[in-house]
Amino acid sequence: MNLEDKLLDILRRSRDYVSGSVLARQLSISRSMVNKLIKSLKSKGFIIESHSRFGYKIIDEDDLSKTNMFLDDLQTKLSFKALYFPYCETSQDLADYVASQGAPEGTLIICESMSKGRGRLGRRWIAPKGGLWFTLVLRPPKLKSLHLLSLSTGLAVAKAIESVANVDAHLKWPNDVLVNNKKVSGILIEAKAEADMIKHVLVGIGINVNNIIPQYLSNIAISLIDITKERIPRVTLLRSVLMHFDAYYSLLLKGETDKIVNEWIRKSLTIGKYVAVKLINGLIIKGLAIGLDNEGRLLVRDDNNVIHSIDSGDVTHLM
Repeated sequence: MNLEDKLLDILRRSRDYVSGSVLARQLSISRSMVNKLIKSLKSKGFIIESHSRFGYKIIDEDDLSKTNMFLDDLQTKLSFKALYFPYCETSQDLADYVASQGAPEGTLIICESMSKGRGRLGRRWIAPKGGLWFTLVLRPPKLKSLHLLSLSTGLAVAKAIESVANVDAHLKWPNDVLVNNKKVSGILIEAKAEADMIKHVLVGIGINVNNIIPQYLSNIAISLIDITKERIPRVTLLRSVLMHFDAYYSLLLKGETDKIVNEWIRKSLTIGKYVAVKLINGLIIKGLAIGLDNEGRLLVRDDNNVIHSIDSGDVTHLM
């Protein structure tokens, strides 16, 4: 374990405040280093209370109904506010409704479980209790590409999973987050526009956290608890997703898309693979995934050395 992991372990075993001097002594580091580690953990989304007399206390909050209690201290440009529902059909439809009624950018619709969760191309998304299912309302003044927003969201989720669950996460084009080569998270981007002007964008995110994966999906999907063998505090994970998303969204709005594309490629399991891409019209393109263009489209070089720019499709990694 690195120092951050060791510090977290001490705080979790205590379940109460631990003074800075005790942490320094147990970790054989200086008090200033303790402060740096605490600051770093907070920047990753961990909820750590600081008290001038008693020291530090970690709050591993899993109750999503309390989300708003832990959003005010986020150092983000977006201001987030959550609407929590113990049950819904789909968070996307609820978010679309509140957005149409004027809900501000940063509004979150969180559902404890969903009966009609959906993914890309209208596919059903299984969303029982224990997972993290939510939709974020955005109102971007301009947006070059929904693909780039999807890539940014995938990066945010992958970084959050790595920060909070301490497991390696990778990306599959266009919108899957993988752990151990199985799907742990999916993303659905939907936009409403009028006269070529975006009214609002809905960023739907589903993460398998503490939920049980049905047996018939166990060969392609996984929950974080399957790997960690311990429950992951979902409010902490949500905070981490939002903090990372805010950073990438800021880059996107500033037009610094190269940073997003390059970072996505570094975390991708798709680039460099021989793939089969099934397009919406049913056509299948096979070839080597060689990269992304500046709008996030997948570039595939087929066996005839023709490069295809893929706007939408299902990707299968062949080798």
